[in-house]
Amino acid sequence: MLFFIRHGQTDANLNRLNAGGEWDVPLNETGMAQARAFNETQQEFIEQVDTVFVSPMTRAQQTAELILKGHSKPVEVVEGLREWNLGEWSGTRWDEVGDYFTDRLNPPGGETMDAFEKRTIDNLKYAAGQHAGRVLVVAHGGLWYVYAALAKHKKLLIDNCQSEEICRLKLNEVVL
Repeated sequence: MLFFIRHGQTDANLNRLNAGGEWDVPLNETGMAQARAFNETQQEFIEQVDTVFVSPMTRAQQTAELILKGHSKPVEVVEGLREWNLGEWSGTRWDEVGDYFTDRLNPPGGETMDAFEKRTIDNLKYAAGQHAGRVLVVAHGGLWYVYAALAKHKKLLIDNCQSEEICRLKLNEVVL
């Protein structure tokens, strides 16, 4: 089984700012509390995790560390799980840019939507292929959205510190 958890809340999330892969913002107090709460309420889930793959970004690293506290699990940092590089959109408000996923907008000076989609799917497939057991990916909302949209998952958006199952079969059927 493959599970995805989005990092805890940051001040950028709170203020509805675009925080892409080039802006390494840490968790705020709420985000740290969310991750600690996940650890406290999801002990059985965490015990069943065999391997953890995590984005190199601070907010994802902090989330993984807090949710895994008290558990010894192999953790691999995967550069390709970094959030979408939003270039000039980084630091702007979400509503200033428009619906970049739905409208397939490419950020000036950033990573194209096509490149981001390919990177996301390639790296989720990598994580899924590394272990037959229960795999946890700790990353970002943008990566989740790409997977969910391409795999036609029922839930396109994922809240901070929320986990969802990734269907390996659907992941392997995604063709870019």
